Amino acid sequence: MSLEGRIVLLTRPAGSGPLAARLAALGARVVARPTIAFGPPRDPGPMRAAAAQAYDWIAVTSPQGARALAASGIARGRVAAVGEGTGRGRRGLGLPPVVVGTGDAASLATLVRAGARPGERVLVVRPETARDVLPETLEAAGLRVDAVPFYCTIAAPDVAEPAQRVARREFHGVVFSSPSTFLRLREAGREVAGFNEALGQLRRVVLGVITAGALEKAGLPPAAVAERPTDEGVIEALERAFSRESLC
Repeated sequence: MSLEGRIVLLTRPAGSGPLAARLAALGARVVARPTIAFGPPRDPGPMRAAAAQAYDWIAVTSPQGARALAASGIARGRVAAVGEGTGRGRRGLGLPPVVVGTGDAASLATLVRAGARPGERVLVVRPETARDVLPETLEAAGLRVDAVPFYCTIAAPDVAEPAQRVARREFHGVVFSSPSTFLRLREAGREVAGFNEALGQLRRVVLGVITAGALEKAGLPPAAVAERPTDEGVIEALERAFSRESLC
């Protein structure tokens, strides 16, 4: 089996338990070390204003977005979520999602457009820095969109530890679930001898084309891209990444 004996670093901040267990059942050894953490937006004003509004739709693209939305107290609107982790996170809202997409933000926009009517109001829950694909696509469909930061992404306090372990070549592969998980690890490795060379030799697996683009921009294209933001998608991508490489 292609994952037998592989040591894989998972960099996402939460929810790695089920994936780690499934990978272990396939013979992999998993090390879960978050490279990012979350905090409130630097300016909470727009989030508070959004919480006082009524929306027809609320679009959530990450589990952290679902948690931040639940904490904000918003309990109105039809919820649209992308990915199984985000779909689970919305349960804290007390509202079932009308749409659960299995692709990326662009595919979520397509699903929302199919269910929404022109002129309806949509709240896009986002981090402080995010690409504008989702709000722009929804606006082009005639929807009234507020794209509001509900959280910010920061480096995990102990991100230097996985960076040092990468430099010591302790892993065969690494999974990046977002551009931030990659960028924060890379920043932590700047002062670590041998980090860049070691990262370049890892089997790098990413979730989605946006994360793939971040790695490609850095000159470190992924070995495989998960076609779905699910545990199954990650497992399939890891198997593709290792399928033609012998264990070293």
